Amino acid sequence: MENLLLKTGFDNLENDDSNQEVQLQMIALLTVFMENAMKTAEIYTKEANRKVITSHDISLSLKRELFTFLDNEDIEERSLEILNEFKSELENHNETYNDESDEGDEGVEGDEGVEGDEGDEGDEGDEGDEGDEGDEGDEGDEEEFTICNSDCKICQEVNMYAEKWKTWQPTNNIEKILWSGINKIDEKFNLN
Repeated sequence: MENLLLKTGFDNLENDDSNQEVQLQMIALLTVFMENAMKTAEIYTKEANRKVITSHDISLSLKRELFTFLDNEDIEERSLEILNEFKSELENHNETYNDESDEGDEGVEGDEGVEGDEGDEGDEGDEGDEGDEGDEGDEGDEEEFTICNSDCKICQEVNMYAEKWKTWQPTNNIEKILWSGINKIDEKFNLN
């Protein structure tokens, strides 16, 4: 992980580029963490002969990931891929923003588009979103969670770490942050 060494940031207070780099590295690592947890949730759900990944599956998978994350062999490679994707998207965003800013400097004409037909198109898109509001109430349709008791190694680890979680206490700041976040998820979805 030498390419993804994370610093405290105290020596970077005056250098925004370095701060942004550290932030992007953290986001890349968290993205890999979440991807791994979602893969575990998918496996756990399939092995339990269920079709829908529940919030309970995700919580259990996040707990397993907390204990096994650093054991994954491709963390550095995958994090660097994601980091480079983020940097590329950020550069494209900045280029687009700069291009739009340059166009806006030409005068009042750049502001006319806001009140024109383009604004009306955005309003039409909002109407399509109304159907999505009903999805929020579909939580009752969530498939009932069942514990997976298969011989799958990952599933056995999920169950083992779920039991360990009940008495485990974090030992460093990263563990404390993740532990707290997972506990908040459990509280929000009444998974305790």
